[in-house]
Amino acid sequence: MIRNIPYIIGASTWTYCSHNLRDTLKLISSAGIRHVELWADQIHFDPRTSNYSLAIIKETLIDNHLHVHSVHLPYSQVDQTSTPDDRYEQWETLIETTLNNASYLGARTAILHPYPGDPRTNREAVEVSNRLIATLLERLLPLARRFEIKIAIENMPYLGTQKFGCTMKELKKLIDRFGEDCFGLCLDTSHCVANAINVCEEIRVSSSRLLSIHVSDNKIQGQDMHLVPGEGTINWQDFIHCLESIDYVGAMILEVAGKEDPDHRLKVAYEKILSLMP
Repeated sequence: MIRNIPYIIGASTWTYCSHNLRDTLKLISSAGIRHVELWADQIHFDPRTSNYSLAIIKETLIDNHLHVHSVHLPYSQVDQTSTPDDRYEQWETLIETTLNNASYLGARTAILHPYPGDPRTNREAVEVSNRLIATLLERLLPLARRFEIKIAIENMPYLGTQKFGCTMKELKKLIDRFGEDCFGLCLDTSHCVANAINVCEEIRVSSSRLLSIHVSDNKIQGQDMHLVPGEGTINWQDFIHCLESIDYVGAMILEVAGKEDPDHRLKVAYEKILSLMP
């Protein structure tokens, strides 16, 4: 019997962070997954480090029957010695290049962290990130429209340093000043556990602004583990029921840590999520 799966279920290439992009795409396809999120920070689709032309990546996608659902925009290794304003200008240029490349491959969603740099050491986040990210979003608005890509801001994990963007309430307040045509939210379930916040609570807060979900498990507050669903403390049946309660129609992107056996861990994660479908 063919099941009617109400969501796009895809995989982040980040699970294969030690593999090159072409091999990663082939391995994701071999797991039976047909939608991908291209990781563009330091590896894979990062325009600063990519070893492949867009034409070769597109050919690999076609050959392996894959569709690019989204791209995870770069966020790290922006010059930390420059002023915050200069840093955000550098970041904007990098984001524009990545959006242009993602548009060529057919991506319609881009995942954005609410500030550049390492969240564990970025002390300025609380003081200036709210102002700077709002300015950045204003500048990204015409780019999102030009490339026809919606930008989803992702909730961050609290890992011992206070910072902006750990809750969907904060992020929703940020994007509510803009129209719904270009900006939304991305919920990372592992980050919810790290922040000691109930996943369903964050789904309800996000409501109609929720565009994408990074799916993985976690079991320790203050750590970002990205476990296979079922290895942590998240109640996945409740998770599905909460999505149904807000009539969610977006994507569920598996973002599990591959560790020593990414093939096995991705396949188990995919089977777990499929088992929850009606």
